Amino acid sequence: MEPEKKKNSPEPLANWPGERREGSDVPAALDAEELTRLGPYAPQWRIAPVRGVPRLQRTFSCRSFSEAMWFTLKVGELAEAVGQRPTIVADWDHVTVALRTPDALGPHRNDFNVAFDIDSLYEQRVGARRPTDS
Repeated sequence: MEPEKKKNSPEPLANWPGERREGSDVPAALDAEELTRLGPYAPQWRIAPVRGVPRLQRTFSCRSFSEAMWFTLKVGELAEAVGQRPTIVADWDHVTVALRTPDALGPHRNDFNVAFDIDSLYEQRVGARRPTDS
């Protein structure tokens, strides 16, 4: 089955089945080559360790605490709908999101799909503001 192309994405990514390690139900983390190839899907995201596991992470700037709380809630709703288990840290004027596909021992294709969706949500509601790296 050919994956659908997401609006504004560099190439087809949506609807790819999650890959599994051979002989296992645990999702396979992406290798360095795949991470490089998928990087354009999440150009403002970086790989950062969270609790010792590499994750796709981005910090978003917000104009106020209420905007940060709104964005946190919307990211949580999106994550719940797609089975993601992100770490979300909200502060006065920024929100940091670290994505994690359950049981994957590192970044997974699903994380890039969700990153693209979170970026779209942010651009639509909060506005095109540069993220802070922390």
